[in-house]
Amino acid sequence: MAALAAPPPPPDDGQQLVEEALGRALDAGKTGPELLSALHAAAPHLEMAAMHSLLEDYKAKEDAKLFDLVAENYRDFFRIATSVEGSAEDAAATQAALLALEGEASKAAATAGVEQAKLEEELAKRREKRREDREKDKVKRFASTLSDLEKRLADTNVDVERATHDALHLRAALDGAVDGLRDGDRVSFVQGCRDRVDACALNVAQKIDDEFAATCCRLGKAQSDERLRRVLRAAAALGRGPQLEAFFGERVLDAFVRATYTRGRLDGVERGSRSGLPTMYRATLEFVEERCGAALRACEVAARGVDDDVLGLRGVPGAVEREARKHKRKPPPPGSLLGVDLLCEGVWRRVCAALLETPELSGLFDLGDADAAHRAVAATDSFREGLAAIAGRGDRDAERHARRRLRGHAKTAELEQRWNLPVYVELVRADLIQAVDGALASEEDAAPALIGAVERCWAGDRFLPAVGDAFGALALELAQH
Repeated sequence: MAALAAPPPPPDDGQQLVEEALGRALDAGKTGPELLSALHAAAPHLEMAAMHSLLEDYKAKEDAKLFDLVAENYRDFFRIATSVEGSAEDAAATQAALLALEGEASKAAATAGVEQAKLEEELAKRREKRREDREKDKVKRFASTLSDLEKRLADTNVDVERATHDALHLRAALDGAVDGLRDGDRVSFVQGCRDRVDACALNVAQKIDDEFAATCCRLGKAQSDERLRRVLRAAAALGRGPQLEAFFGERVLDAFVRATYTRGRLDGVERGSRSGLPTMYRATLEFVEERCGAALRACEVAARGVDDDVLGLRGVPGAVEREARKHKRKPPPPGSLLGVDLLCEGVWRRVCAALLETPELSGLFDLGDADAAHRAVAATDSFREGLAAIAGRGDRDAERHARRRLRGHAKTAELEQRWNLPVYVELVRADLIQAVDGALASEEDAAPALIGAVERCWAGDRFLPAVGDAFGALALELAQH
């Protein structure tokens, strides 16, 4: 029936205008007489019954709109409530999952902590066991090395180089026992071996002295170069260089020096001439070459690796220390730069001591005669060159190192100080100036005399390398004169 009902007729324009006016009045809050007045003003042709009917229709329409709005709001509220309920369920499920995950994580963390504690405990046990094993091995190795060294020192033929290194190893292990060991019994055992270690060190030193006496202090031709180098390296490692150098001088050179460096040998064929110094030097070179040439060469070979920058600087006060600071390294100990220096400390020091300290040879340093002074200084320079040649034996680097050490030795500086070489330069200068003045005063051409005077500054019978700068200045002075 509803489907067959005719649709309501569309409102005419007049009714629509009245409804719009009614809506505006209601929106303005008008009621009662004011509403009727507004409605009458909009449609003055309407009667009261029509106006009442119009208000009823308008009220029915507004009620229908309000009902639809309430229904729509209820549907929205129901939809929101359903959505909130679903979200709450999802949140509860998520929270439950998070709680379960947190429980699993806590359980895993607890398990990991337990495992970590077990691993750390096992690692600590292994570290302690490894430290314990190292301590045992260290003490066992110390005891084995000590016993083996004592047995080897009891034999006649001992490898002194190996024995020296074993003695140094035992000394280092003994000194560091308290720092390296924790077990009190082991520390007490190692410390209790101090007397045995000291006895071994003394025995090794004695073996080195005996081996040194049997090699370096006998005819060099009968000895093995390797045997010489072994004993020299052992002595250097043990720090017995000064003792062996003194022993070498006393055993090998002292008797020869006392017999050779005498007033009679110095005078030569004529008393007071001091012409025998070159002969004394030649005899010394022959003796050194025959008696200990192999030992000197073995010292140079054993000392390979010494820096060229510090070789030969010992004669200049503070030079070695300055060079060491320049290159930021530890300066060498005082004395020879080699472990055992038989060339400088054994031979050269003994010869210089004989020249400087023997009263009957004091005339050697009398500079009244320039020619005699030049012969003495030049012979000494040639003697040093001969010693360097014996030590190098054709090895140019070894000869150069030996020459630099001899030139920079403290005794070399002391000899030059005793000779007072600046006075010698003044004596030569006076002779040359006198010759130049005589040539200038004569009526002949003075140019050849001036040239000859300048050339004589570099002549072999006048020039000395130790004061070469002074002779250069003298040559310039003569040229200007």
